[in-house]
Amino acid sequence: MFFPGIYHKIIKMRSAEDIQKYIQDNVETLFYPVIQQLNNTTIGTPFPVYDLHKQQQFWFIPFLLKAKVRGSAIMDMAGKIISHGILTPNIQDEDKLIDKHFFEKVPKKTINEIKHNYKDHTITSQIFSFDRTPQKWGWLICLKKDNSEEPLSIFVGPGGWYEKRMGNDFEG
Repeated sequence: MFFPGIYHKIIKMRSAEDIQKYIQDNVETLFYPVIQQLNNTTIGTPFPVYDLHKQQQFWFIPFLLKAKVRGSAIMDMAGKIISHGILTPNIQDEDKLIDKHFFEKVPKKTINEIKHNYKDHTITSQIFSFDRTPQKWGWLICLKKDNSEEPLSIFVGPGGWYEKRMGNDFEG
C-alpha cells in the first residue's frame, strides 16, 4: 500500500540523522515481517552507498546487536526501502554476525592480502558500493598500476574479495 504522506516525508530527509530517526520512529511498520527478530537490536547510523561513478545511490541502515550487524535495510535516495532483512536466523550465535567495523573501513587483513597480490599497484580509492545489485554490498577498491591507464577494481564483501575484469570475477 502506498502512503503519500510518509513517502514525501522521507524524500525530504537527506541526512543520516533524519533517516535514522525516521526508521527508529517507524520500525514496526517499515519492517513488520522481521520485527520480532529485531527486538534486541538498535538502528545504527545510516551511511551512503555509491555506484561505480562515486555517486550516492542508496543508504545502508545497519540493525545492530551490540557491536555486530544483525540485519540491514537499504533505502534509495527517494526514501523507498529497497530491501531489508536479518543476516542470520540464530540471534544467539553472535560470532557469525558481521562486526560493525566492516562498514567503517575495509578490514586491514583484506587490504594486506590485496596489497600482497597486487604489489605493482597503488590503491587509489575505497568506497562502500554494490556489485550489480544493491543487495550485494561491500567495498569497491580501485587499484592503478603506475604505467597503466586501465584501473583494476576489487570488490570486498563480508565473505571475501574478488577482482572485477570485463565481466569475469576472480575470488581471492
